[in-house]
Amino acid sequence: MNVWQAVASALKAEKTEFVFGLPGGDLFFDSLLDIPEIKPILVREETAGPFMAMGYARVSGKPGICYAPSGPGVAHLVPGILEAFSACLP
Repeated sequence: MNVWQAVASALKAEKTEFVFGLPGGDLFFDSLLDIPEIKPILVREETAGPFMAMGYARVSGKPGICYAPSGPGVAHLVPGILEAFSACLP
């Protein structure tokens, strides 16, 4: 089991339904394909992922999970994550 498979298994154990994000050069989204209970929701650019996860958290009351591959796009996650934090969302 690699690190991404372990992360995907942990998300499954927490009953995660969706992961909002942009696949990259790593194997995280490939690991999600092995777990049919988790549906990856692809975004066009990194900024959308946290806001989609935040909307999901507001509606469902469950944690919203967002993801971006390593690189400069990770900085685009910050506004949505800070907004979710300030709104006290899961």
